[in-house]
Amino acid sequence: TQEVTWTNPAAPSPGAPAPIPQPVPPVDRFNPASVTRRNSKLNTIPGAPSNLDPESEARLRQFQQDRYGTVQGVQRNLGGLDAAIRAPGAAFPPPPTNAFPPPPGAPPPGVVMGQPPSGLPPAPAVKAPTAAASGAPPVSQHRFRAMPHLARNMGLVASTVQVWIGLIILSSNTYRAGVTIVCDPPLGPCADGQPQTLEWSSPYGLGMGFWCLVGGSAMLYFEYWTFARPVVQVAPFLWKVRLGAYLILGVPGFLTAYPTDSNSSLMPPILGSVYYMIVAGITAISAFFARTPTAKEWAWPWFTSDAQKKKLVEEGGKVSSFEELLTTIPKQAISLFEKGMLPRLIFLTWYSMLNIVLGLEAYNRHKNSVLGKALRGVEPANELLQKVGAGQWFPFAKLFGQLLNLNCTVMVLPVVRGLVMRLHNITSFKGTPWLLKWIPFV
Repeated sequence: TQEVTWTNPAAPSPGAPAPIPQPVPPVDRFNPASVTRRNSKLNTIPGAPSNLDPESEARLRQFQQDRYGTVQGVQRNLGGLDAAIRAPGAAFPPPPTNAFPPPPGAPPPGVVMGQPPSGLPPAPAVKAPTAAASGAPPVSQHRFRAMPHLARNMGLVASTVQVWIGLIILSSNTYRAGVTIVCDPPLGPCADGQPQTLEWSSPYGLGMGFWCLVGGSAMLYFEYWTFARPVVQVAPFLWKVRLGAYLILGVPGFLTAYPTDSNSSLMPPILGSVYYMIVAGITAISAFFARTPTAKEWAWPWFTSDAQKKKLVEEGGKVSSFEELLTTIPKQAISLFEKGMLPRLIFLTWYSMLNIVLGLEAYNRHKNSVLGKALRGVEPANELLQKVGAGQWFPFAKLFGQLLNLNCTVMVLPVVRGLVMRLHNITSFKGTPWLLKWIPFV
């Protein structure tokens, strides 16, 4: 261990001031006389260290003399340089003049800014690199980079509508085979009071029903095959195949809607044809003007494949079955409550149930209304309307209309910022009514 001791210094005699220690002059290695001054100063201080030994002092003096001679030689050389510069006829210092000095960065005399010096060969022309030469895609491809995704999503919607139209045509006897009714006076007014045959033929109903159903299903599978399978298909020629398929599927709907015989027109397929023509236009832009997406950008898996499940298990993960998911619902509820997300889940569940209840209520109310019964030919009884199946879709239309009324009303809330801020401010104070306690969690 290191011990530190302290000795009380001798007190000065009473009445005499304490001596003020003088600093010891440092040793200058370039001046030999500094050693003598230092030693003489140390000799005058009581208790100061002794002088250097003669051998060390001799070495220090020799080192100082050598260094001092080098410094004197450098000073003599610099003095000669100064004399050479100031000799008669020398260019330094420059003669006095009244001209202003050139600004910083100015060109040398005789050189004009923006022009090459005279006597130099002309510089070769340099062409700006084009997008093709630099390897960068054209600007149009960058601007239309989102069009392929729009074409895919709208194609899925159009194919779903086409499949739905096919199911409606095949399930309706009127669209599928036409209507032939003998009009008697009990069924309605007839010409001259005589029985009359009312006929509406549908020669394209059965064929168009299968065309819409099979064609829409094929396009749905084709789109699913390109982006949802483990191997994503992004070959450029597939865009031309997609464009041709949409055009082929969309043309027959216009032909059957406006045939040569106006008594045999079939109108439902024209809706899918209009959708397909819009998608075909967007697909054409994607195929010829836009940058096609990569496999990573185009991938959109809907389901987990067996290979992905196996890879997940090999990496230490776990694939849960449906029964295991049901048993973990209480644990998930507790976890959501701890994270503060349970109120939001309860609100979304309640809102979904509200949509279902209001939709079913509107369906039942309009189906049993006076107008709904009259459209179906139930009350008053109408055999013609009952035979053709009229009015069956009336309550469905009212169901979706009720859902639009609710959701479009709720959609106004996110854009009314003043009202939303006011509601949050109200719920931030104590004593908030229980009716408004759910607002902070939405």
